Amino acid sequence: MRFQWIVAAAFLIVPPATAQGPQERTLAADAAYRHGPTGLEIPAALPGLPPRARIAVLVPDLDEFIEYKTADAEESVTLYIFRRATGDIPVWLDRAARQVLARDIYGGPAPLAPPAAFTPPGQSNASGLMQVFRVSKPPYRSTGVALVPLGEDWLVKLRYSSTTLAPEELGARMQAVLGALAWPKTIAPVPAARPIADCTTTLRAKDDAKPRGDALGSSLLQGALLGAIAKGEVKPEKTAHVATFCRDPAAHPELGNAGVYRADGERDGYLIALGDAGRGIYVSVDSLGALLNSKDQKNYSISLYNVAQSFIFAPRDGLPKPEQALAIVKSERPTSSVTTWGGKGDVTIDAKAVR
Repeated sequence: MRFQWIVAAAFLIVPPATAQGPQERTLAADAAYRHGPTGLEIPAALPGLPPRARIAVLVPDLDEFIEYKTADAEESVTLYIFRRATGDIPVWLDRAARQVLARDIYGGPAPLAPPAAFTPPGQSNASGLMQVFRVSKPPYRSTGVALVPLGEDWLVKLRYSSTTLAPEELGARMQAVLGALAWPKTIAPVPAARPIADCTTTLRAKDDAKPRGDALGSSLLQGALLGAIAKGEVKPEKTAHVATFCRDPAAHPELGNAGVYRADGERDGYLIALGDAGRGIYVSVDSLGALLNSKDQKNYSISLYNVAQSFIFAPRDGLPKPEQALAIVKSERPTSSVTTWGGKGDVTIDAKAVR
């Protein structure tokens, strides 16, 4: 399901012919896997498990995973490491947990308890989140998910399913697996994590937000700014405040398995989290447009954030509903796109989209 969502996110912009399945990475059977950008090392074997089954690459360096399982599939573990393009730990733990709940193989798993914060290896505060589920459909007895930040930009996710361990035992085994990894000696601190909660207010969304053709300059400026940040020419302003996301309580069946989240309960913006691996669509007040627009008109920007590239769309005259925002990203040409990985910061402007 995770790969299907990543492909779906790619299809929003990339022609289907360019979307590929996971590529295998080959290492010596006893060699540890080292993630280049972060320095995290994952051993060839983990506690209670045989040597890894495979290393799979969805996007080199930016989205990779390693699988371990016993020959009889009594124990199955997958470790993911991916770049966080948007959202935070509570958002992505919530998305991962909902993916677990939706899987037929578990027959309607029940949470053992609400998500719990824990202190990951090599870190000093409870920045990780974990949730364990009781499984009633054989052969599995338990399954769980844990999410750990690796600095501000990277996330490590552990998925563990067992036919032998009771749900009450699984959390300790997951902690042991995380403890067996060779974490970087220095990890940039991040705030303590709290499980996601529902927002207490509603969005101020408009039924049919119209494109603002006279405000395209702001979307081009946004692309240029993201490019400058990617190149290191501009440093984003650091603030003491860290936004806390809440889950929009409204039903959004047209979004499928995507979810809607809001920073600090904002009513004029939201994140559509696509899948469970750091990608999403962000809709917010167009603050750059306000600098360019002499009229007292509030516009709204729409951006798709993938792990290596961002796409900016024409601003709207009102806050589009999440369903409309997803339709816009699926059907319209972005005004500009930005390479956000590798220090390139290349900005591409679509001449057809800005006519």
